[in-house]
Amino acid sequence: MDIETATASIVAAESPPGAAVEGLKAQAVVARSFLYAGGRHRDYDFCDTTHCQFLREPPLANSLAFRATKATRGLILIWQNKPLAAMYSSRCGGTTSSLRKNGMPSSGYPYFAVSCAYCRRHPGEGAGHGVGMCQYGAAGMAAEGASFSTILRHYYPETRFAGISSLQNTQP
Repeated sequence: MDIETATASIVAAESPPGAAVEGLKAQAVVARSFLYAGGRHRDYDFCDTTHCQFLREPPLANSLAFRATKATRGLILIWQNKPLAAMYSSRCGGTTSSLRKNGMPSSGYPYFAVSCAYCRRHPGEGAGHGVGMCQYGAAGMAAEGASFSTILRHYYPETRFAGISSLQNTQP
């Protein structure tokens, strides 16, 4: 499966119901970044479960998930000039978490703890590890008019955007 088809499938499977297109674009960029940065498996790039990223069948060409993926085609997050395997979770509980706080190795991107206005206004427990982008928080920001780039700058401080094509020469 090519990276754009996989990305669109992930956006369709992972995004909160009714998420606005800017939230879907943010999800597309983080999903593509995760895929492009390298998988967690030795013999294949990634699996289709929540261990890597949940996939379902590719969405229809007129779906918001497909359009969001197409609008951000080839765009990824980088940190220190390297593709970021961007982590995300469903609900952060009000503040995202760092890898260290979750007992995970933290030799790469530090995953800053950032406030999530959506989850603060809609209390209840977090869902998932809380690291990186909060999917419900991103959907909430998008519903309030934030662009996908504003959403991603909020959840991934100190990162930049890059096109996959501009990095092709630097990948092993």
